Amino acid sequence: MSEMDESEPECQCLPTPNEVRIGQPPLETSPEDLDIMASNETIASSNLVYDDHGHPICQIHCLPPEILSRIFNHAIQGEPLLWHTGNVISSFKAARFDGCDRYELMRVCHHWQNIILGTPSYWVNITDGVRAVALEAALDRSKALPLTITRVVTSSREPPLIARHLPRVKELGIYIHGKPRLLHCIHESLNRSADNLEALFLVMRVPLPYDQSTLSNACTLPPDFLSAQAPKLRRISLESYVLDWRSPLLNTSLTHLEILIPTNAHSLPSPGPIAAAMYAGFFDCLARLPSLLVLVLMGCIPVHPSSLELVDNPSPIHLAYLQRLAIDDRASSVIDLMRRLTAPACTYLELKVTNVVGHNVQQMFERLAQILRKPSIGMDIPSRPVSTVRVSMQEIDYRLWLSIKGWSIDQAVKDGYPVFHPEVEPSFNLTLNIREESRQRLWEAAFMDNLCQIVEAIPSAGVHTLSLELPYFRRPTSSRPLVHALRGWDSVCNLSLDCGDYGTQMAFGALGWHGRLDSSLASATTSDIDNIFLPDLKILSMPEAILTTIPSFSSTPSPYGDLLVPKLRARKENNFLLRKLYIVRSRPGFPRDPWLKNLKQVVSVSVHVETKSGKALHPSYDSHSSEPPARPPTR
Repeated sequence: MSEMDESEPECQCLPTPNEVRIGQPPLETSPEDLDIMASNETIASSNLVYDDHGHPICQIHCLPPEILSRIFNHAIQGEPLLWHTGNVISSFKAARFDGCDRYELMRVCHHWQNIILGTPSYWVNITDGVRAVALEAALDRSKALPLTITRVVTSSREPPLIARHLPRVKELGIYIHGKPRLLHCIHESLNRSADNLEALFLVMRVPLPYDQSTLSNACTLPPDFLSAQAPKLRRISLESYVLDWRSPLLNTSLTHLEILIPTNAHSLPSPGPIAAAMYAGFFDCLARLPSLLVLVLMGCIPVHPSSLELVDNPSPIHLAYLQRLAIDDRASSVIDLMRRLTAPACTYLELKVTNVVGHNVQQMFERLAQILRKPSIGMDIPSRPVSTVRVSMQEIDYRLWLSIKGWSIDQAVKDGYPVFHPEVEPSFNLTLNIREESRQRLWEAAFMDNLCQIVEAIPSAGVHTLSLELPYFRRPTSSRPLVHALRGWDSVCNLSLDCGDYGTQMAFGALGWHGRLDSSLASATTSDIDNIFLPDLKILSMPEAILTTIPSFSSTPSPYGDLLVPKLRARKENNFLLRKLYIVRSRPGFPRDPWLKNLKQVVSVSVHVETKSGKALHPSYDSHSSEPPARPPTR
């Protein structure tokens, strides 16, 4: 047989969407696949042709409709739409191309094409997968079923089409990108009632003239938008839109409210003359939303008419069901809202505060510390303890950043530090970012005084994951203020340090054993170190630079890595064994310094790589360690 003759049977064996090769089932076959193969064998039993290798070839070029339908049902099934559970931007990213699979399935065979075209439920999700021409056809094919529309609108042809079917739209997400006239076209088209609308997403990316009275480059939502009638509306998510707090769209049944007005942290507009009615209307609006579960506000809280003066004895706002609260605004606005708010069910709190030039920084820290002590926020309720705390303050372009973060089990840290896995997932997450706008030099004394107020406000009982990331002061003095603030944190099991000399002193204190301290330490620091001994410490994370540095108070020129060895040995002898030491470095592989060999004699050492992009790589574990590697971080 020639080479051409030998290759011809092989071409016949290649299955197509309408051809099925009858042969042996694969090693792992589901019951549904076995049923289909059995049906195929019955159909093709009288039409079998064998190739030169003895393999049967089916001569049926079209499967029966019932088998095609079963295959189609497996192919068309997918994950339900979850786009409405994220924030504004992530919602569009998740849903942008959802629903495009139906066009690919229509190309498989005429039978599938007829099923999709004749089934209205396959056309209820209108996304970016279709152009304006196909948009009208998709809307018509959906008949009278409720619609979910999520589109990036760049043409004035689409808004009238969407408005025509607005009464049956259940979830509406529009990302507006184009010229200002497109914005007016959308507002004019969507000025009719939406009786069945439950979720509204609007993102505006249209360049507008900068106007400080509108709080950054944002657009005001027209008062007649949706004819101010959406009785079933449960969620409103707006970005770059200013909403009138007296709008009828803010009904009492609203459960999710998210309004984001992006602003530059160091170029916020001045408060300006904002009407007292708008200021009072904001708090009156929140008081009328007792069913809120999620509240996210960014750059949209009205400033008090009389500049920075806060109202004495303000009326409380009780949100009994609020679970997630995230605020990003000026310090005065955040403090004004938090001192009024009572949310006993809150399990997630995120505050990003910007202090404007000329304001009293010390007063801001004091008020924020008072907020963290408020029992109405749920900080000190035993049923929702703070399990993980991260304190981070860095100087970026002479601006201070302070964050106190709590994260859940298996949730990766964004900046590349090792991920700890608490035994119990914390039910209360706290994030506090303080951005200092004034270009003032970061002084150690002022920094420590302000930081201690925040740290002392956190209930230390039950916290077993602690991360400290503090600035590298050139001439550190004493760590006594920070040590004083961290007294009572005996429950900490996982400690991450990136604090320069402060971090070194904290590490010695955390690892030290009373009565067995290293004699190389100066007496001035010994009294401070004893006060922060952590008896339950199991995992420690430190940057490589700290371990290689030679301390100024050491009597012998030894790096910190060598000075840790007697501490670790003392803990081991007294049954306070440290199980894992992470070395955070910028490149993979273990350091080649002599102190590493000494450390490995008393503790299991691992390397955690921090990339320049800030994305964490999986830790590399010591191959000679008798302890199995921990579970790698997951995102």
